[in-house]
Amino acid sequence: MRSLVWILFLTLAFPVLVLAQAYQVAPPTEIAQPIATPPASQVASPGQYDPAVSSIAPSEPAETGLAVDQAALNKQLSERNKKLRDENLRLNEENAALQARVGELTRLGGSEVHAYCPAGSNTISRNTAGAESNCALAGYTCEQVSGLCHTSCQSSDMCSVGFLCKIEEQRCVPAVSGEATDDG
Repeated sequence: MRSLVWILFLTLAFPVLVLAQAYQVAPPTEIAQPIATPPASQVASPGQYDPAVSSIAPSEPAETGLAVDQAALNKQLSERNKKLRDENLRLNEENAALQARVGELTRLGGSEVHAYCPAGSNTISRNTAGAESNCALAGYTCEQVSGLCHTSCQSSDMCSVGFLCKIEEQRCVPAVSGEATDDG
């Protein structure tokens, strides 16, 4: 009886195994081309739009319509990258030059610091760095062309209120009541 079961088992099992091997799925003989991802210019990124990148068009698609000429796209992107790097370098240099100029405008003694007489006052001298001097303390007015305080006088117009020009000494002196001006 045992041998009969074995014979029956082998009779049924053997054909099933043979059929299973015969009908196995064979691997494909040709590998399908991968689907090309769209170029970065066609992929919308949230909150960003760069017209320069969107103007980069991929080359003509291959025969299948799915492939992109990767070499041409890489070349276009490399050229755009180089242009952007050059522009970035130019802007960095311009920024450094402007920062140096601002430094010269604001630091005391800088070559770009300029003095001026503020509107409405002829006794104050200021400069673009923010320093200020009261010319009236020494008896003079602010010289409109240079923006600095007068340091000598040729007439009493160069002296502040309460001072007169002593022409022979070319300096402003406090006015004494009853004293006449030396400038005429």
